[in-house]
Amino acid sequence: MENKISLYRPPAPYPGEAAEGWRNFSNYLSSDPLGVIPKELYECAIFQFDDDDPRKFLVNEPKLLSRVLEEQQAIFPKGGGIAELLKPILHNGLVSAEGVDWQDQHEMVAPIFSNTSVRISFGYLQEALSSFVERMLQHAETGQAVKLAEEINFLVADVNFRCVFSKPIEIQLEYQCFDSIMKYEEQVAGTALDLKRFTGRTPPAFTEAALKTAEDVRAVISQIIDEHMHNKPPNAQNFFQVFQDARVPSTGKRFTKSQLVDQVASIFLSSHETTSAALCWSVYILAQCPEIVERIRTEVQLVTACGRISYEHLPRLRFTRDVFKEVLRLYPPVLYLSRVAREDTTLGDTLIPKESMVIISPWVVHRHRSFWENPDMFDPDRFSRGEAKATLGSYFPFGLGPRMCTGASYVTFLGIKVIARLCTMFDFETLNTDDVRPDSTLYLKPSRPVLCKVHKRKFSK
Repeated sequence: MENKISLYRPPAPYPGEAAEGWRNFSNYLSSDPLGVIPKELYECAIFQFDDDDPRKFLVNEPKLLSRVLEEQQAIFPKGGGIAELLKPILHNGLVSAEGVDWQDQHEMVAPIFSNTSVRISFGYLQEALSSFVERMLQHAETGQAVKLAEEINFLVADVNFRCVFSKPIEIQLEYQCFDSIMKYEEQVAGTALDLKRFTGRTPPAFTEAALKTAEDVRAVISQIIDEHMHNKPPNAQNFFQVFQDARVPSTGKRFTKSQLVDQVASIFLSSHETTSAALCWSVYILAQCPEIVERIRTEVQLVTACGRISYEHLPRLRFTRDVFKEVLRLYPPVLYLSRVAREDTTLGDTLIPKESMVIISPWVVHRHRSFWENPDMFDPDRFSRGEAKATLGSYFPFGLGPRMCTGASYVTFLGIKVIARLCTMFDFETLNTDDVRPDSTLYLKPSRPVLCKVHKRKFSK
């Protein structure tokens, strides 16, 4: 029997009346994109903005989304987006590569996300999470308020570093790497709403400071790689070993040193901030929903027989999985995906001229009034009810088609494990709920630091 819960509405602007000038996409982006989305966009199948150079269309209908992202990707190649903003660090890594180069890299790094590699990664996650739990126990002991994002940022960075190099973040050089990555993301956040980044025609205008930080990040990663190759343990099982062993399918060539930096940077950047944001929202929401937390605890107790959460337990933690899925529905990693039409075509009854920009917003589709019941409410039971299946293609936090995030399963098992472990160990008390809202400048993360107190549960496992 389905558990009845009182639904909670996490922080998000209410769909409002259309503001003057919003039909011009340039005006739309120059303001707060989340705050000015009118009700009309949450109800339509496809919408044409007033811009002419290039023409711009927002597509919501799942069947049309599938055409753009899956069936006709050759007609609709990528047209800017976050990958463009990260290119000074990523160069031509998997996230930013196109065409044959992307296909080659995708095949080369595929072993990272095999079941075997994910199982190995789980061991590294266990180690990093144990260190994180120790820090949380110290905070619980002192009663001091903590900045949630800072703690979770370090947890995710530590997990990623262990998965890539089989060791925790320990020395100053390694801390410097992730500090510089977060510094770069702050420096380019102002560029994120620049209309040029969505057109795919003109590269974003980076500041000298941002470009210098990008150089610093690549230099630090290169130095870390050198030290790892000099001191790496024999028979290491990690992501970097996969990169070293990989061969270009057509030529048999290995990655060059610069390409190895590309791949490591892609892992560090593509999964760090997005995963951290999802986990921050998870803890924040669960702190407001004690009945959900109790259901997670009950499920973990039943599945594990009060023991430690193993890799084999994860598929059976179905409600915990649905909790994380619901967080990703409400706060998908990116606000927009953009594509450019290579030729005249149609989507439904709408003519899409050549060079038009096609915009797809997971935020809008995930809250669309035609696809979801109570779309702004946190309701993890909607997945067990089959709500998403009723409109297949209306849920895509990691994208759709060949360019779908290759690390989706990695992020999902990480989210399930972290949520399950933290719920069984702690209660989190948020201290500034009135001040928190989603920030859409780069990733959908909380707009300001979430302050919380950590309380240890009695008799926790």
